Amino acid sequence: MIKKVDRGFKVERKYYHLVPGNKAIEPVEMDNLKSGELYLIKASSSVSALPKNTVRNNYYFVELDIPAGMAVVSEDREVLENYKLKTAPNGANRRVTPEKVRWYMTDEYHASGEFSVVVRAMYPGDYSAGVANAEDF
Repeated sequence: MIKKVDRGFKVERKYYHLVPGNKAIEPVEMDNLKSGELYLIKASSSVSALPKNTVRNNYYFVELDIPAGMAVVSEDREVLENYKLKTAPNGANRRVTPEKVRWYMTDEYHASGEFSVVVRAMYPGDYSAGVANAEDF
């Protein structure tokens, strides 16, 4: 079991099914997903105060692993706009690879917020992903 360590960031990850037609999002567990369906992975990040005499850098990233068997939808920004969602707070730059998505920010204000990516389940069944991560560097 991975032990949670408080280092000034809190990251929570949730999964949603993007319901076609009515533009609704429904919370979903990672078991029994349907192939071909679109899902939203959303991370909520917050930056807390650090103890005295602690230095924090001005550069941050939030990172989400993409579960094996899922693929990032190349036009996910358009899909998110249709559902009235954003990929990240303003000022965040995103880098997408087949294994993970990482958002880079230059201050604490932008490091707090919601970060979203749309994926397609390629196979039916259970999915699992690594730990959501946020760091200053």
